[in-house]
Amino acid sequence: MRTGGDNIYLQPILRAISARWRAPWAAMPWARWILPEKGNAIWLGFDGIFRRNGLTPPTPAVATNSVQTLKSMVCMGGYLTMMTRVIFALEEEHGLVRSVPLPETRWKREIVLARRSHHQALPAEKLFLSKLMEIARTLPGHSTP
Repeated sequence: MRTGGDNIYLQPILRAISARWRAPWAAMPWARWILPEKGNAIWLGFDGIFRRNGLTPPTPAVATNSVQTLKSMVCMGGYLTMMTRVIFALEEEHGLVRSVPLPETRWKREIVLARRSHHQALPAEKLFLSKLMEIARTLPGHSTP
């Protein structure tokens, strides 16, 4: 099943930084970045976006698996990050961060549901999976058989 995902760059609303975002790719390699730990799909996308634009990806100043740490540092510390929009929805709604729209950051996510192969599915599990597949078939661009 495939769903659309918006991975976006976020920044605190600071006038000194905002003026530079008229040409975002020129400023982004020099910004302070905070990302989830390496190995995360966002990290791979981050690397790829810079390389596709002919730039060496910047080394993040901070890497953390704590979403709360990441959000706090972006909101208060002048860091940039690349996350799904839903992670920062509340902060964006209250004006603590703003997105920098870049078409290159629109990704497709592949969602996989995995379980043990020798496990007999319970009735509730079967019902849940059938409903999930039913919903997936209604999504535009679905790739389920």
